[in-house]
Amino acid sequence: METPNSNHSMQPGQTAIVPHQRFLDALPDGVICYQAVRIGGTITDCRTVFVNQAARQINRQHELTIQAGERLMADYSHKPGLNLITNYISGLQRTVLDTGQPISDTRWIERLTKWYSFRLIPLGDDLIMVIYHDATQEVEAKQQQDQQRQLQQSILDASLNGIIAYQAIRDDTGKVVDLRFRQYNEMTRQYLNLPPDVLKCTMLELFPGSMERGVMNKYVRMIETGEPTRYKIDYNDDGLNACFDVSVVKMDDGIVLTFQDISAEVERSRQIEEQARQLAASVAELQRSNENLEQFTYIASHDLQEPLRKINAFGSVVLDQYAPQLGEAGRDMIRRMQVAATRMQVLIDDLLLFSRLGTQKNPFSLIDLNALLADVLLDLDEVIRRKKAVVEARNLFTIPGDASQLRQLLLNLLSNALKFTLPNSPPVVAITCQQLTLEAVQQWLPAANHVAGYFARQWYWVRSAVRGPDHADVPAAAWTR
Repeated sequence: METPNSNHSMQPGQTAIVPHQRFLDALPDGVICYQAVRIGGTITDCRTVFVNQAARQINRQHELTIQAGERLMADYSHKPGLNLITNYISGLQRTVLDTGQPISDTRWIERLTKWYSFRLIPLGDDLIMVIYHDATQEVEAKQQQDQQRQLQQSILDASLNGIIAYQAIRDDTGKVVDLRFRQYNEMTRQYLNLPPDVLKCTMLELFPGSMERGVMNKYVRMIETGEPTRYKIDYNDDGLNACFDVSVVKMDDGIVLTFQDISAEVERSRQIEEQARQLAASVAELQRSNENLEQFTYIASHDLQEPLRKINAFGSVVLDQYAPQLGEAGRDMIRRMQVAATRMQVLIDDLLLFSRLGTQKNPFSLIDLNALLADVLLDLDEVIRRKKAVVEARNLFTIPGDASQLRQLLLNLLSNALKFTLPNSPPVVAITCQQLTLEAVQQWLPAANHVAGYFARQWYWVRSAVRGPDHADVPAAAWTR
């Protein structure tokens, strides 16, 4: 059979290749030259006119032989495993001849179980040069790089912070004049509303306001010195209106910046500061009001005590000078009047102390409830005699508390017990005392009689007056009537 590159009986078009045979044989890539076969102007096949040494070696590795003069479709498309290759090459050849433009492509060849890179170049006169080589390592390396790049991008996109890598753009003097986008993550796109072709843009093209705000100078200084920096900025230019917390580090001849939109946090801080300011103003106003109330209460109490002192004084004068004329009943009434005036004076003093509770805490002292009850019964003596009431008290405790508040508590409870009674039925008020836990109180109160709601309202007052809010066990009086 005719050798591929013999000068004997040369194939049409081969004479154009012969002068370049040595050069083509020296190439490491496989080179095969074809000439189109036309019938009526239509390309029906391609004839092999030249095969270089590298192509013959590649073909032998895969147990293939391609000879000059053979036709691509007529001689190879029927061979097992080659029909797909010949159809693929034939299609590329027609495209090259129709357009007159070179074509490059890389394809997995199943018959060869390898990746091959092809380049088809039109040479004129229906000649086509096919240059090819084993690209398996290149493709696999690129695939690995793509996988690493996708993994890196996935990691970046998982971040809740915006991340941008910039490459420095320098002028002829080496001065940094701008920054080009190298990579960014999804959060950056959301924060900054970046265009799809952002990798073709520079920072100053997209954010010209960064120059006026001094951001560009920060980045240039970062690139030149390599010192990391962090800053916060309110950026209200270039379609943005947000506050960012930005960290910058150097990478090669550029920078990587990480940033977060902290507008919501800044607004919350501003609101907290405003609320704190308003609270401070309210506290100051409340303090002024308390001071005014304390002054008013002190003055009012002082003015009310003066008439009471006169009542006591004139009562004493009447008892001293007119005792015989008054008789025992009259003297008893005068003494009762003086006792009532004294009680009134105590109430006024207690009112003055109560007005100072906000600033002057009254320490608790031990209060004998039996003595306190006896004192209250003196105030209610007239009502008790008129109603013919019976008040029974059994073993009341001595407890820590505020005497004035406990006295007012007993007075209120007994006054109500004596006030709300059945007509023509002398009331009997029984007063007992026992120590209860808070849990027991919650179980005990609902089981009380029809006035349990009243007890429930009063109980918190008893608890506060007796022990204060920090104690778990509550000694207090249980009232029934």
